[in-house]
Amino acid sequence: MRDAFAESDNFAGIMRDNGLKLSCAFHKALLHIGEQRTKEVAAPEAVSLEQPEVASLHPIIQFDRTSFLMVLEKRSRSILFLGKVINSANE
Repeated sequence: MRDAFAESDNFAGIMRDNGLKLSCAFHKALLHIGEQRTKEVAAPEAVSLEQPEVASLHPIIQFDRTSFLMVLEKRSRSILFLGKVINSANE
């Protein structure tokens, strides 16, 4: 992918006059975390002062600033998704 950003690279297959250059790229992903399988991914150290018995099964996580998250495959601990939460507001 790095070659796509090089000055020497061309996109002749896309444009005839070779006037296309790539300076940056963004990828946007949406990660929906629902009720299903929450038990398997819940952090055992999650604690809620209001409802400690519910929080241990279904922790409520609220982000009020930019955060990073990882989804790992349990057995190999391979990273399946690495993301940055910019806006966690319900829309």
